[in-house]
Amino acid sequence: VLDSTSPIDQAIRELSEYTGESVDAIRGQMDCSGAALANEWRVKERQTVADVDDFYKQTDRYLYNLTRFNYGKMYQGWRGAIKNLCHQVSEAVDGRGFDVLDYGGGIGTNLIDVADVSGARLHYTDLPGKTFDYASWRFDRRGISVDMLSAEGEDPLGDRLFEVIVCTDVIEHLVDPEGVTRYLVDHLNPGGFIVLTVTFFQGNDGPYHLNCDRHTNESFYELVETMGMTSCSSFSPRVFQKKDKVEKANPVAKETQGEGPRFSSPEEIDTFLKSWGGPVRMNLGCGSDSKLGYINIDAYVNNADLKIDICDLPVPNDS
Repeated sequence: VLDSTSPIDQAIRELSEYTGESVDAIRGQMDCSGAALANEWRVKERQTVADVDDFYKQTDRYLYNLTRFNYGKMYQGWRGAIKNLCHQVSEAVDGRGFDVLDYGGGIGTNLIDVADVSGARLHYTDLPGKTFDYASWRFDRRGISVDMLSAEGEDPLGDRLFEVIVCTDVIEHLVDPEGVTRYLVDHLNPGGFIVLTVTFFQGNDGPYHLNCDRHTNESFYELVETMGMTSCSSFSPRVFQKKDKVEKANPVAKETQGEGPRFSSPEEIDTFLKSWGGPVRMNLGCGSDSKLGYINIDAYVNNADLKIDICDLPVPNDS
């Protein structure tokens, strides 16, 4: 039985409408999507860019795999952090508007989230194929204007520059992760931000994660810092800012001091939230990056206003 208010159930219903499959069939496909992707990958050797790209262009398993992943608790936390950053950039640019790119955008969830951020101009890049088509369908049915770009070719972004580039769990799927990351950095405006997550780990359901013999997650994040980027966060999703920032392009406020309060019950958290002065804006998984005017939330740092795991927040309907 689907819950009409549950984000994952809404996403399942949407995919059911798109494919014509039953809700139960969608759930079944989601449950086995990781193993199915691994089996498809192992059909042939994939060493070249063309071989790898062909895999992603032909498979439809990511429709199910990304629906499950994008609406899981961990990724919902990442989505909140991405939207939070976009709101801060929106405030910083003073009505000029700004450009957001989701590179390897999959089924389009990140851009759907930030579509209502004031001044955001949206751009999506991925290989043509099943996920590209589904993302386009999702944007169209919501009336969201998105610049849809194929990732094929040597220069898919052309002369475009962005204030925010999102690239979540994409880099480990690429033959040349360093080259693509440098390319993305080159397409950031001064002071621009890249939101990055990598998973350089191979499991039974992830043989398509490449270069795991050359990189760990942390070593790759350190490599990004050598590309003219400054790390702005210590927890996923990792945020990096391009150096030589322009005036008003840095929304990262000074870190607040002191130990954030701990809470032992949902009632205590609710009382805290209701007592907060001004708009309730949350900086989820803040790490060391406390932001003025926001409730900074993190279970693992002392500077948080609300010291709790973001997945344990008592928000209505798991929203």
